[in-house]
Amino acid sequence: SSAAHADRAFSQVSVNNEGYTEIPIVLIPRSPWCFSWAVNVPSGPFVLWQRWHKNMGQLPPGVIWFWPGWCRISHIVTRATVTYNAPTRNCPTADNVMVNVDLSLTFRIGPDSDAAANFIYKLGAHRFD
Repeated sequence: SSAAHADRAFSQVSVNNEGYTEIPIVLIPRSPWCFSWAVNVPSGPFVLWQRWHKNMGQLPPGVIWFWPGWCRISHIVTRATVTYNAPTRNCPTADNVMVNVDLSLTFRIGPDSDAAANFIYKLGAHRFD
């Protein structure tokens, strides 16, 4: 998807095969092949960009005219508070008693673009599962 549609993508909620609700927290838009005439940078989320695949920080919101192919928006990270549920069923204890554990973690990525970059490059959404 493109960066211009980030607000719509963050508001979409889907249900996976196991019946759990999934909410996107990080978007990775398509990169331009050669160049783009204009790139619309959304104002809500953190918008991280790269030049020659090197992190260059956050882009300011607005329109960027003539965006070259060696520059790309690498990640769009939500600023919203996210609740992550990790239920565990029939987990054995040290006494071999089966218990159900429901862990709920509420977090927000931020407060600045450096924290968003640390989340992307050091922790990552893919490591939550």
